[in-house]
Amino acid sequence: MNLFFSITYFIWFISEAILSRLMRSKFRDKQNADKGSLNIIRLTILISFSIAITISIVYRFPISDTYFLPYIGLLFIVAGIILRMIIISTLGKFFTVDVTIRQNHKLKTDGFYKL
Repeated sequence: MNLFFSITYFIWFISEAILSRLMRSKFRDKQNADKGSLNIIRLTILISFSIAITISIVYRFPISDTYFLPYIGLLFIVAGIILRMIIISTLGKFFTVDVTIRQNHKLKTDGFYKL
């Protein structure tokens, strides 16, 4: 299980690093329109990861003794990664890792956003 989790985490981390490098807003885009929400998201992720790791090291809260439950959790993580990639694909040229408004930006109402 630890190997599967490590591989999944590595894939997620590398995909986010690549997206962060390649999918940033351009200088001509309307930047800082998010009023600091990206910084709040980053801080929330950092705090959440720190708390989760600390709790998992210090305490043991078994939800269940079943063998398959960790794999269900791992399945949710993989589904989240896949869903994120679908959403990025749906947004196409309008996707950026930082919240911004691009030139000729339009509200998406198709694909995943149709739901």
